[in-house]
Amino acid sequence: MPAARGVVVTTGARLHFGFYGLATGPRRYGGLGLYIDKPGYRIVFRRSDSPRIRGCQAGRAGEILRRVLDVLGLSVSVDIELKECVDEHVGLGSTTQLTLAILSGVARIEGADVDLVSAARRLGIGVRSGVGLWGYRYGGLIVDAGVKPPYRGPATLLARYMFPSNWVVGVVIPGSVWRVSGEEEERLLASLPEPPESLYYRALEIVFRRLLPAVVERDFMEFAESVEELDKINGKVFAPVQKGVYACREAELAVKLLKDHGGLGVGQSSWGPAVYSFYDSVKEARETLTSVREELARRGVDARILVTTARNSGARVEPL
Repeated sequence: MPAARGVVVTTGARLHFGFYGLATGPRRYGGLGLYIDKPGYRIVFRRSDSPRIRGCQAGRAGEILRRVLDVLGLSVSVDIELKECVDEHVGLGSTTQLTLAILSGVARIEGADVDLVSAARRLGIGVRSGVGLWGYRYGGLIVDAGVKPPYRGPATLLARYMFPSNWVVGVVIPGSVWRVSGEEEERLLASLPEPPESLYYRALEIVFRRLLPAVVERDFMEFAESVEELDKINGKVFAPVQKGVYACREAELAVKLLKDHGGLGVGQSSWGPAVYSFYDSVKEARETLTSVREELARRGVDARILVTTARNSGARVEPL
């Protein structure tokens, strides 16, 4: 791959619908989620004799850059400008997207031929869920196979589906002190009790007999009902470690309001506090999410709302 003087990397974000592999067995976890168009990272990389990092999440990007250069064995001098960013640690997979974007940008600047999956493994990406990794690479609805012992990941891609472009996604990110990542996430997962066998088999049935066929058949109502039921099951399983079916009071309130205002397929993405819902039209989504944001504000909760669609292609790395 020839070196480039400058490139721009554009990503999406990911919603995580939950795990279907809830019980310990030959594989752990096994989850699914959707790569969405917004929010996303837009990062400009330029070869420079005076390297610097600026823009949103510059400090975080600097830490990740050091790790990426160490893994790649490079010492490239690069100017990085972060023009758009994914909200940090709210359940949208920002760490994975930012890490892979920096990996891709540096590799293209240097002209290095990098195996994305191998590098992800060395960077600790996709240890439990491969949705962010495979979404970055391919886009669409991602199903991963979970990880086999010794559980080092990244989770294998099991299936990838084109998601209906006319199904609109609403995202509410309520203001909350709740944040889970890194060592705290490891601690919570280690303390997770084994779920009842009935929930394990019910999750499998929902994903493989209802949710995925609904996507293939473009059955909006069946998809929405299935994704919402999967979320409820995951909420019950994770309740002992997140102290409730939802991550925090603000996420629980946002879910309730979305349902009260007619949102379908409502659920919490990953550890939250971001929550999602699905709509038939952009107009309906905007009206609903605006009402939900106003109601949250009346109850003392600030919130960011996003109306977006699936991103059925992966991240883009383009020359300047």
